[in-house]
Amino acid sequence: MEKENIILSDCEEWKIKDFKEGVSEVTNKKFKIISKICIGKRTLINNIYRYITYIFWPFKIFLKRSKYDVIIGWQQFFTIFFSFYCNLFKVKKENKIVIANFTYKPKNGIKGKIYKKLMKFCLNPIYIDYIHVPSANYAKQISKDFNIGEKKFIVAHFGIEDMFEKYKKLKKEQNNDYTLALGRSNRDYDFLISEWKKIPNTYKLIIISDTYKTNKKLPNNITILNNVVGDKQYNYIINSKMMIIPINKENICSGDTVLLTAMSFEKLVVVTKPSTLAEMYIENGVNGIALEKRKDEFAKNILNILKDENKILAIGKNARKIYLDKYSRVAMGERIGEVLNENSNDRA
Repeated sequence: MEKENIILSDCEEWKIKDFKEGVSEVTNKKFKIISKICIGKRTLINNIYRYITYIFWPFKIFLKRSKYDVIIGWQQFFTIFFSFYCNLFKVKKENKIVIANFTYKPKNGIKGKIYKKLMKFCLNPIYIDYIHVPSANYAKQISKDFNIGEKKFIVAHFGIEDMFEKYKKLKKEQNNDYTLALGRSNRDYDFLISEWKKIPNTYKLIIISDTYKTNKKLPNNITILNNVVGDKQYNYIINSKMMIIPINKENICSGDTVLLTAMSFEKLVVVTKPSTLAEMYIENGVNGIALEKRKDEFAKNILNILKDENKILAIGKNARKIYLDKYSRVAMGERIGEVLNENSNDRA
């Protein structure tokens, strides 16, 4: 009986349909999406359920592993823990495993040491065929941290579905006059706020994060929203003047989804550098702007951008064009499919 090729996902199937088509087209293989939705509001109960799902749901796939040939983990932990069970029981390798959208976030203290040992056990090169990351520098770092050969890595842009047509109807006749900073992971909002305080009060900043809070007194032109989740974020993106992604740790992959969504929505995005976002996505002054996190100078540069309406609109328009050419989920699937087609012998 012919084996199946599957993509393990934690979201609705339609969201990665384009990715599946890209992989299928290049490999000439049929792929089936198997979804186990475990995402939701970041409550304690939901988080516990999500972690339990990450760990134990892949065991069901592991028990049926003889049915499958290629297994791609759109949700990285589904293939990470599939590999965990393979290594734990020392089974014969019979699947080609691809971890997509891989991100490793080191933790502090004893918990961090335990987490790294667990990840190293899971990322056994005997069972893992490829790890997809969006940055060549990040691939080198993970290769070094976990002693995994660089040939195991697929460096390809992260892709998102195009939702512009669906949400542009939310756009008002004139954009609200605010800059938007959105996201929870690896953000340096303290730096952004300290710099925005140096910008005239007429320019507004909205920060949307369900985890970021500060006890510092904020000026009237800075607002922090902790209760905007899910599809509600798109109204704020489509109506913003421009967006900023201030990155905290430069070598951690984060912010891709926010950046690409903003680009697809015709928004100019300022990202801080060095960062994987600046390295992999931004052509400075063409489809976005990359600025160093230098005190005072950052605020001056932001103010100059805010005053140039034509530049904001022009770069935003160009950002969408480049997104359509490079950063769709079809393109991401095609790249992974190309690697799967290559000779897989002697990967170390």
